[in-house]
Amino acid sequence: MTPESRESIMQLFGWISDVYQQNPAVLLGHRDYFGTTACPGNNVWYELPSIRIDIVDYIESMEIPPISFFQPAFPNPFSTQVTFSVELTNGTDLYIDIFDLLGRKVKTLYGTGLMPGIKYLSWDGKNDLGEKLSNGMYFAQPDKNSNLEMVKLVMMKN
Repeated sequence: MTPESRESIMQLFGWISDVYQQNPAVLLGHRDYFGTTACPGNNVWYELPSIRIDIVDYIESMEIPPISFFQPAFPNPFSTQVTFSVELTNGTDLYIDIFDLLGRKVKTLYGTGLMPGIKYLSWDGKNDLGEKLSNGMYFAQPDKNSNLEMVKLVMMKN
């Protein structure tokens, strides 16, 4: 097994263990479950005990992002309002800048003193002066400290 393969297995099962709350000790080869297969091969199967230990170390060192999207902006396209849902692991302030196609910032959405959990910020299609903007494509750039990608929005009012 190459070091890259071992690292990939450790990261995959570390993520699975964390997300699904599974003890890394349950990492077994097919032969442990079914007894009729040689998968994984001997070279990998004999390394499973040390990989389990590495998984525990990996989980303990994982950095949970402070801000992540809980689901995509919805609805999108929108006519009167679009909502962003974010999940916060820590209390924080959050902002989302809205830009038009020319790259001009037209609106900033703020959430201050937010506690951990799922939070919602909505945009009503108006700029910072409260003026209705025209139909078209806009881009939402979440807080630069969050490492979230820009979101494309389409506003289609009647």
